[in-house]
Amino acid sequence: MTLESISGLIATACGMAFIWPQVFRIYRRRSVEGLSATTVLIGLVNPVLWTAFGYSTGRSLAVFANTNVGIAFILIAVRMAQMKAVNPFVAAAMFVSTVVYCLVMNQISPYVVGVTGLVVSTPMFVPQLWKAIRTRHLYGVSVWSNLLFSVQCCFWVVYGIEVEEWLYIYPNAILLPCGVIIAWRVIRSRRLSAGAVEDHPS
Repeated sequence: MTLESISGLIATACGMAFIWPQVFRIYRRRSVEGLSATTVLIGLVNPVLWTAFGYSTGRSLAVFANTNVGIAFILIAVRMAQMKAVNPFVAAAMFVSTVVYCLVMNQISPYVVGVTGLVVSTPMFVPQLWKAIRTRHLYGVSVWSNLLFSVQCCFWVVYGIEVEEWLYIYPNAILLPCGVIIAWRVIRSRRLSAGAVEDHPS
């Protein structure tokens, strides 16, 4: 197997898996503390764009992978809506309007939808990064999700270099450090919280 195929397979696998530790955490721990509503809302519509693009261009793997991520973000959005961390009407309106946009724009050019997906996905984790930097209350944020996200970005960069395609390199090179920094902030937050409990056992 070539480096191109290996990096593409690993990136795809991580891209499908990265969000599920976050889903499991918020449902198991019953907390969405520290999650950015903006990142979740972007994550809700972004897979719709890439699923539509994949379907229109005959890329079944992209359809499968992004449908998987989309379902995960729907589950996160539902949980956040239940805990009043996300407005359910805003989330539903964004999701439906994105579906309508894809149906209309695909008739013009699927690549318009693809470019829209690129524009939307590039800053996707920046709000979560900003929230992680500003607060130490990150109990609801999954370390593993963010680490897997960074691994995914790393291998997409490698893949992009191999196929000489900047559309893979550019957004993932920007997003790669976001997941690492968020994971580091979450680990630090938990250590500080553990230390506070030891200092004040009552």
